[in-house]
Amino acid sequence: MPAISIALSIEYSDDEDLGTLSDFIVDLNEACMTAKIVITYALGAGKIANLFDDLNDDRRGFFRALRDRVPKLFEACVEAEDPNDPTNTKLLESQNLRAVLQFGFINAQRALDDSTNKEKAVLGKVFERLFTSASAAGAGPDDKARAATLKTAVEGVQTQIDTDFNDQLRALAPTFALFGYPGLSDPRLRTETELDVQQLLSNHTKVTYSAPDPDGINLPESYNGLGSRNLIFILLKLFELFREFSISQPESGVHLIFIEEPEAHLHPQMQSVFIRQLNSV
Repeated sequence: MPAISIALSIEYSDDEDLGTLSDFIVDLNEACMTAKIVITYALGAGKIANLFDDLNDDRRGFFRALRDRVPKLFEACVEAEDPNDPTNTKLLESQNLRAVLQFGFINAQRALDDSTNKEKAVLGKVFERLFTSASAAGAGPDDKARAATLKTAVEGVQTQIDTDFNDQLRALAPTFALFGYPGLSDPRLRTETELDVQQLLSNHTKVTYSAPDPDGINLPESYNGLGSRNLIFILLKLFELFREFSISQPESGVHLIFIEEPEAHLHPQMQSVFIRQLNSV
């Protein structure tokens, strides 16, 4: 049966703290400084009968059935393999691999220039995820303090809204005693406003740009150049991924970030600047 397989070789030095990589070192050769990880996506053991059972003779029905069965019957297998002896292997769990290799993805922001749909505040939603990582258990004290200050500010607004709303709503609501129905006492209805910092940042916070004139109006996010917006988005996402990496436990030994189409909307000179600055960022 066809299978997809990939072999990863990770080199290390004898004075390194191997940490999570030690689970993948199965050789006994002291001169070998390479760990080999093999990931295979293949049909699960004993499932070949289920794959071909009662398949339709019709070509379209045949492929439709396979499309539904492959995700259910094929499995991903993670193994540590001895670089010097392919027969010496050790079966491991996918979480062992995720502990060694951590990935981050920055997708191409095609919505930046999407004029067919309602304007999307792409940059504004990044701040919600930055707040989430700053509130996480492993975040630093400064980040946690800022997140707590944000929560306190929102709670103050929530208390004020509750007070003002209830004062006015009581004047608008009917008096239940006027109905005179036995047993119908005034339930003293009140409103409670719930504000969530994450929802406020994600759905109700927009990034604007200050106009050159300090007394002028702020310009919406979409008014800036597409190249500048793309660069700002990538920078914010890199910071978000770095924040998540710094608080993750256990800390992975390899962290790879894939940036899709970073050259989008960037003229050649800006592309050159981006490449030069990426390492320092």
